[in-house]
Amino acid sequence: MNSIENRLKDMITKPTNTKESAAFYVKYLGMPENVGNFLGRQTIGFTPPAIEYDVATHHVRHNAIQDTGRLSKSPINLTLRCDDVGYVEAIMLNQILVQTRKTVSSSTGNRGEGFDLRIEYFTETKKLSRYVVYSNCRIQTLTFPPSRLNLDDVPMELEVTAIYDTMSYYSDIGDLLVEV
Repeated sequence: MNSIENRLKDMITKPTNTKESAAFYVKYLGMPENVGNFLGRQTIGFTPPAIEYDVATHHVRHNAIQDTGRLSKSPINLTLRCDDVGYVEAIMLNQILVQTRKTVSSSTGNRGEGFDLRIEYFTETKKLSRYVVYSNCRIQTLTFPPSRLNLDDVPMELEVTAIYDTMSYYSDIGDLLVEV
């Protein structure tokens, strides 16, 4: 096996409960730079999607043969820390309006319908170990935090579920390993 295949094997078989797997940073690409940087700092949780193949059963001469069918991709789940002013909620609501072409900026063609997410994973020494790019993400669900009178309890969090077109998995040096 070549070095790229060895790295892919190591990344796939590496346990996900190590400190390395918990260190990540999310970049919002395709949004204005200041907005993307702000959302990246506010993102405190990310759940990668499950990728599965639907199983198709074919009957050939009285034998049932199972074959991989259509690829199904689960949505991405993000958790963002809400700020005191409500910028995170406003940005996400504006993105939904852009997706549905209900804003001036979306009708003039300045921004596309979706945005790209780049999830960077780091080692304990803060070195980039791998990254994944989700292309043309669109917000599917926004779950707002419950309203509270006492704001000192727990920081309020916004749950975002996003769908995407393709997922590209890269090594630490930028080699494309897998594209789904």
